[in-house]
Amino acid sequence: MSVTETPTLEQVLLPLVDFGRFLHSTSSERYEVAAQLGAAFRTAGFVYLTNYGTPQDISCSLPTNLGQYIMTHAWPWIQVFRQLSCLLA
Repeated sequence: MSVTETPTLEQVLLPLVDFGRFLHSTSSERYEVAAQLGAAFRTAGFVYLTNYGTPQDISCSLPTNLGQYIMTHAWPWIQVFRQLSCLLA
């Protein structure tokens, strides 16, 4: 897309993925969620993740503990999704 082109709706929208289906489901549903994540990162580069299971006490203190939280909780998942997106590409 050039600078003068108007983006399409698909290029503007942020993909929404319900991660609860990955955490509490069968392997086929996990595969489907992983495919959605891979597609979201390939097309938009970002994803709006819902139902990811962050406890309330952690989410309230995220600004002060964000780096520690990412390294202990999110980073392993990021690595998994990188590998899955390569397999699903």
